[in-house]
Amino acid sequence: MISNIARRVVYRLRYPVFRVLRRFRAGPPRNASPFQGCIDEVSPQHVSGWVRDPQDAARKLAVKAVTTAGGQPLAFETILADQRCDGLAAGDPDNALHGFHIAFPKPLTQAQLYALKVRVAGTPFILPPAPHLPIPSNRPFEEFREDGYDYSVDAVTKFYNTVRVFGWFTHPTDTLKSLRIIDSSILSSVSEVSLPHEGVAAMCGPDKGFSIQVIRDTEPLSDTAELEFTTTSGWTGRTNLKRLCLAKMEPRYQKTSRLLEDFLTKLDKPGIRILDVGGRARSGLDRSGMFQHAECVVLDILPGENVDFVGDAHAMGKLLPPESFDAILSVSVFEHILMPWAVAVQMNHVLKPGGMALIFTHQTVGMHDLPWDFWRFSDTAWDALFNAKTGFEIVDRALSFEQHIVSFIWSEETANEERACGFRGSAVIARKTGPSEMSWDITPADIVKTMYPV
Repeated sequence: MISNIARRVVYRLRYPVFRVLRRFRAGPPRNASPFQGCIDEVSPQHVSGWVRDPQDAARKLAVKAVTTAGGQPLAFETILADQRCDGLAAGDPDNALHGFHIAFPKPLTQAQLYALKVRVAGTPFILPPAPHLPIPSNRPFEEFREDGYDYSVDAVTKFYNTVRVFGWFTHPTDTLKSLRIIDSSILSSVSEVSLPHEGVAAMCGPDKGFSIQVIRDTEPLSDTAELEFTTTSGWTGRTNLKRLCLAKMEPRYQKTSRLLEDFLTKLDKPGIRILDVGGRARSGLDRSGMFQHAECVVLDILPGENVDFVGDAHAMGKLLPPESFDAILSVSVFEHILMPWAVAVQMNHVLKPGGMALIFTHQTVGMHDLPWDFWRFSDTAWDALFNAKTGFEIVDRALSFEQHIVSFIWSEETANEERACGFRGSAVIARKTGPSEMSWDITPADIVKTMYPV
């Protein structure tokens, strides 16, 4: 039986280890595709560019812009690239109608702009930025390496006006001598190099870790702040700090996001019916609009523009026909469900045999949407909800987006509690194996007299 401490160490170190192992795996080039195109313009209000199939000049391709909001995918309307593109017209006037212009419903934040991708719909091909555009998210994380120098961050932690960065740095023959954060807001800093880092020790040798802490005269993390490395040989390299953070938020490093992205992609097929439990478009985030081929039905306890059925998830079996959905999706909802075990039984009722369910919620996150904030879920908590008795088997599970947990008031008992680890994301994929053997007749109204806040 692995102890809780050992489990935390494994979780904290697994991604740096995998990151190093990637260096020794060969694979196809990123974005290998028969398509040509790029992003020409990007702003908080829009993105535009062009894409075409060089083997079929008359073919018009559809494109979709995707970014992230709170670690979750945020997609925009799929459009056809059939507008005139002046750049193409200059070289081939008869073949210039492959441009696109996507206007965002509301301006994107700087972080959302960095995470913006434009994909050819129905394919994995991501349009690269034109050379003059500073869009780092469309470049693979490996491009942060140069001249054999390899580095990564495990944590960039902001606490009011303080920022702490922890990571690793390696080179076959050179050694990290010092590092600093370059930003006009910094008042003071302290850094350490050659720290133990077990995550990369087996592959790169001992003492490859580094740490730097800075006190700043402002709270927001600057878009232009850079992390600068200097080695004993005199080599100096810089990288944008936010760029490092955003790269580590990508699905390949955060398994919960990867489960969600893969789940959505694999299910987007004609004839597939998906139920989004709690999918009301809060803050403009409408996951039902991410499906190009599958039918997505939204159930929510409150009405909304994208809500198809208004009702309580505890009673979805009374609102929806039995065995009528191929899959169920629920994102950041289960923490607000009073009796999640009862909802698991209801999910079994409306899923077809063999139907899949993906639940994304939280293991550690601040209280919100009170008074209907009831639960937090570890990766092992899912066994209580999705098991043979409720008619499910668990296919996969994950914890991602590590968090520090710190008390407001210092005490001897909590002196080093920042070394403990929580996870903002907890996800599970479960498959229906048969009818549920359980039932639960108690309703939320039998227990509480409050309502989910509007």
